[in-house]
Amino acid sequence: MIASALAQIPQKVLWKYGGKKPENLGANTRIYEWIPQNDLLGHPKTRAFITHCGTNGIYEAIYHGVPIVGIPMFGDQHDNVAHMKAKGTAVAVDLQRMTSADLLNALKAVINNPFYKENAMKLSRIHHDQPVKPLDRAVFWVEFVMRHKGAKHLRPASHDLNWFQYHSLDVIGFLLACVATVAFLVTKCCLFCYWKFGKPTTLCEIMGKADMWLFRSYWDFEFPQPYLPNTEFVGGLHCKPAKPLPKELEEFVQSSGKDGVVVFTLGSMIKNLSEEKSNMIASALAQIPQKVLWRYDGKKPDTLGPNTRLFKWIPQNDLLGHPKTKAFITHGGSNGIYEAIYHGIPMVGLPLFADQPHNIVHMTAKGAAIRLDLETMSTEDLLNALKEVINNPFYKENMMRLSAIHHDRPVKPLDLAVFWIEFVMRHKGAKHLRPAVHNLTWLQYHSLDVIGFLLACVATGAFVITKCCLFCYQKFAGKGKKGKKD
Repeated sequence: MIASALAQIPQKVLWKYGGKKPENLGANTRIYEWIPQNDLLGHPKTRAFITHCGTNGIYEAIYHGVPIVGIPMFGDQHDNVAHMKAKGTAVAVDLQRMTSADLLNALKAVINNPFYKENAMKLSRIHHDQPVKPLDRAVFWVEFVMRHKGAKHLRPASHDLNWFQYHSLDVIGFLLACVATVAFLVTKCCLFCYWKFGKPTTLCEIMGKADMWLFRSYWDFEFPQPYLPNTEFVGGLHCKPAKPLPKELEEFVQSSGKDGVVVFTLGSMIKNLSEEKSNMIASALAQIPQKVLWRYDGKKPDTLGPNTRLFKWIPQNDLLGHPKTKAFITHGGSNGIYEAIYHGIPMVGLPLFADQPHNIVHMTAKGAAIRLDLETMSTEDLLNALKEVINNPFYKENMMRLSAIHHDRPVKPLDLAVFWIEFVMRHKGAKHLRPAVHNLTWLQYHSLDVIGFLLACVATGAFVITKCCLFCYQKFAGKGKKGKKD
């Protein structure tokens, strides 16, 4: 049957076959016990590939841009051909039920319809357009695990949870209670907003229009968690090696001797503090042997020590990269966090708002920082935190480990960001990476139709079973009573 179909096409056919020669084998078909598959698929005269859709063959066809007629048999082959069919590069045929006409029509469609070849070439271009070759990437990650004696920072914490924690049953119960409590108020607010402002553009709609997401984060900072394929991590893209300090700063830093310096800044949004708070901080800083560079724009504190110098602006990255820097007092902004990771400087965190508490919690969990509350801390709290971070090697070692992970990448963060921006421009978007969930309605997204159907089935089944049980009980209970009377 197969030989008959192959004999009716004008192309020559190379058939890898170890069985008895078919009687209706055409003159255009030659049988081989072995063929150099990859080399044949890469030949410019190859028009189509009839395959069982094993992984190796699929990727060789993608690599060379050859459309496929898939005849899956077992294992992952059905899934593979379904993928290729959905991409518009293959036609699937069932080996058990196909006829000569089915195979012939599939071959003619794949060979003569440019739709399949164009899609195959599109996949081939995407496959080749990678910042690092697949083999090099595999070698890098194997060596990465060896260099760092494992990859615990990438291992999901879910492997250590019991079933109750894994399925978040306690969290689900709490959230359901919260939803039930505030449902009335939320409904009223939503109705009022709709009446007042009309239907707004939702955050989900805005997010759904993005083909690619670049996150200013990386696995040196983040905890392991699943992400969609259209996300890339470019944390630390602004970081760079330290430059020489201005003469005045360099002289002050060098005057610290072996004790080193501490860098203190709360960012550009906090220019000054209350007099009481600034005096409390200055008092703590005056009690450490290190020199302190404090970015501060307010009134000079009365308790300012001789080891502390105030600046309206400091070259933060260059100071953090200086070999004499021992610690970093920060509000926990993303820029400062990644510059500290880049240079391996442990931190004392004083988070104020926005993402800062979240950032400091991450660094505390990584063993690279101590967190204090700026509103409630005392002089002793800040002094003890500084002594602990500076004198306990635990924090420096953990920060250097994070720094080593940050620097150990196949592609620099800035280069990776540029690559993906240009990738989206080259391919006029990245629809092959964009999740289909953005095209679903809220009803489909939450599977409410499926849940409703299943609940209806359960209710119907429970009703029928209950009725049957009651009927059987009445039937047999009645017979028992009648027998006793007799």
